[in-house]
Amino acid sequence: MPSNQKRVVLIVGDSFIDENWLMSRGDIYHSYNVGKEHYISNLPNADCRIISFCGAASVWRTLRGPGLQHRTVSAGKSMVPSMVEKCELLLLTAWNPSDSNLLMCLLCDKKDVSIGLTPYRLSGLTTPHWNSKAKRWCPHLRTQTECCYQRSMFNLVKTNCPKAATNTSSNHLVRLYEGFGSDQPRLQYRFDWKLDLDNQYKNYGIVGEIKKSIPKTEVDAIVAVDHGYGVIDNELVKRLHRAFPKAKWYIRSKLESATWMDELKKARKKPRLTFTDEQLLEYTYGVRVWRHGPTVLGHAALEVLGDLLGLKKYLHTKTIHSVRVKPENAALLFEDDTVIAATSTTGTKRVRGRHSNRSREKDDAYLVNIASAPGEKKPICVGRSTVFFSSLVYWDQMFVPLRNSMSSACSWALRNAYLWTDSCTKAWLEKKPSNLTGPFDQAIYRPPWPPAVVGPRQRLSHRLTYLASWHEWNRSSIGQGVVTVGGEKQIHLWRAHGTLKDYICPGGDKRSEINKLITRLQAYGNERDPRYPFNCLLLAEPGWGKSTLAKCLAQHFDFQHLSFSVAQMASNQDLMNSLKQIMSVQNRTRARVLVFVDEIDAQIESHTAMGLLLGPIWDGSFASEGTTYRIEPCVWVFASTKPLNHLRVESKGRDFLSRINGPIIELDFFGGDRREKLHAEQDEERRKVLMKRMVRSDPESKRRRTELVYHGVNFLNRVFGPISSIDQNVLRVFYNAMPFDGIRSIEILASRFHDISLGQVTMRNVPRLDSYPELGRHIQELEPWPHEDAKKPVKVITNPPK
Repeated sequence: MPSNQKRVVLIVGDSFIDENWLMSRGDIYHSYNVGKEHYISNLPNADCRIISFCGAASVWRTLRGPGLQHRTVSAGKSMVPSMVEKCELLLLTAWNPSDSNLLMCLLCDKKDVSIGLTPYRLSGLTTPHWNSKAKRWCPHLRTQTECCYQRSMFNLVKTNCPKAATNTSSNHLVRLYEGFGSDQPRLQYRFDWKLDLDNQYKNYGIVGEIKKSIPKTEVDAIVAVDHGYGVIDNELVKRLHRAFPKAKWYIRSKLESATWMDELKKARKKPRLTFTDEQLLEYTYGVRVWRHGPTVLGHAALEVLGDLLGLKKYLHTKTIHSVRVKPENAALLFEDDTVIAATSTTGTKRVRGRHSNRSREKDDAYLVNIASAPGEKKPICVGRSTVFFSSLVYWDQMFVPLRNSMSSACSWALRNAYLWTDSCTKAWLEKKPSNLTGPFDQAIYRPPWPPAVVGPRQRLSHRLTYLASWHEWNRSSIGQGVVTVGGEKQIHLWRAHGTLKDYICPGGDKRSEINKLITRLQAYGNERDPRYPFNCLLLAEPGWGKSTLAKCLAQHFDFQHLSFSVAQMASNQDLMNSLKQIMSVQNRTRARVLVFVDEIDAQIESHTAMGLLLGPIWDGSFASEGTTYRIEPCVWVFASTKPLNHLRVESKGRDFLSRINGPIIELDFFGGDRREKLHAEQDEERRKVLMKRMVRSDPESKRRRTELVYHGVNFLNRVFGPISSIDQNVLRVFYNAMPFDGIRSIEILASRFHDISLGQVTMRNVPRLDSYPELGRHIQELEPWPHEDAKKPVKVITNPPK
């Protein structure tokens, strides 16, 4: 097809050379000055290549494909259409101008082994030059102008500026791997070689040169690949949109907040696709549960989709309107090779919801939730996100628009990404380093075809929309937690569990604080050799689950769990024995240790435990019977029933609190001064304080009462379960029960239910307070409890739908 009939696709963004060193530790007696670690190369011969292009250049190579002369077709399978047959693919990136010819040669799909970088030969990487006798520019072409790579690559760096050649870099990173050939690859180090790209060295006029170089003077698509190296900025995006206003935009950004997208919003430009992966998600949103079961998206996934699609989202049922650009499609790729995606319904007047056919807001989105990975996760995953993103761009440009086929497109893209990791892993196991990071040019050009019939088994929410999902989550976290599904009232116990499997916390500030704690602990657990322990403090009245939270944290991170109560220590020696037990466990296991210390404000032999623990919880040292011992840095979770201002004025209290380098979390209804009144007043006054706190109309108080409903149903399910249904008035009982000792009081109330049969709970099974005097010490009615059933049974769902 003549070039003037081809569509033009411009890939713009950061590019860098990715170099992989495959090493093993050595211990040779005649090698000197080896430093802390001595490594020896694992490459088997002098022709092994260790170099690859990443970023925008790898997307460009992936979309170009191998060329017709290098493509193979399986017997009986149709050929995958090549994008270069219908599109002119251009690359706008940045590199040091002196490397121009060298980079063309590295990207060439005709290069032989001698051109690739190999550390065994000094001539491995050579710059092509004009040979006047042979009249050849490179081993494959006669003249420089015949090189398609010379015509397709554009450098954002000024080529005629001497300072640019001195102060800009062809970005380069080195990864050092151990275990080459084994099934346990280990990335030990990464070294980055890059200089900040200063605006004074950028040639924004290159956009005009690109416009002049293409016959149609128009670009059909712009693929933006932003790794934060400085190529894409507001000025470049503004010029690109001004030069090519009709271009479709496909965006992959690794930045938490890419301000250059504001230029697209100002221009009222709707990108065709935005894409990100789990690495950025966890950095931005923390460690979260992205989906519950294979089909239901969690709070966190909906928050991400709302941000990517520019739709409103919710924080503790409060509406937050987005100020971001609104793309047509969004996709999220996770480390377990699963996908969450959505297609915007902006502009659609009517959207069919999950529960009815009523009209909905036009700014909504259809959800795609592909929860079944193509296979077991592979250990070598570098480049996986690039292949997935490139596949979606290819699909939209060459096959069917994404908004009409997002589910099938994601399935095909996920298959390509998985096969990529599979081929790289095989290369690792078979010790073929030249195939370890590629080939990118064959990643999406694999038969069979068409891709619509290829892909993993899908779990799709065909009729579920973004706002309908939010509606379910919002309804489940307020009131009695009842949601309506298909006309049936249900209470979903699994919605009350956050990131921690067995810890109930349906929403609110408490859930946010616990999520932050989990994120901090995840980062601490990933530290190889921490210098300091991680210390956090839980504050709550008795019975509010301080020890339960510590236990769930240890289970979640697979930490060794040790629990102590200062109130049960009769002497200083008991404390010393506890510290020795911690040290003993650390000596026996490689796992991190989580130590829970309850009643930290209690005294031991007239000394506060806070003062006795100052050394162990910071520098890890303590003395016993004339011997000094050391505890390695671990996780300390302290608990107290006193408010923070009381702890601060205790002996050594300020010194102790200065060592709390993690969060301080309030777990009960009260907190601060209100908890102080609970300790100071008599029983009747305490009752008034509790009553006043629980009948408040603020959303946070209502959410805490909803938490009691979930605890009540959960206890009933554990004691009398499995429970299939519960009358709605029984849920009102838990909602209107004022617990004097928190969750423990709710558990005692649930244990007094009686005569439950057939898994159905009604008001006949509810204990009356006057029949059980001990309940009067734990529970008081905020409102009179109903005497009859509401005759509205609520179905109890324990696990997410399959």
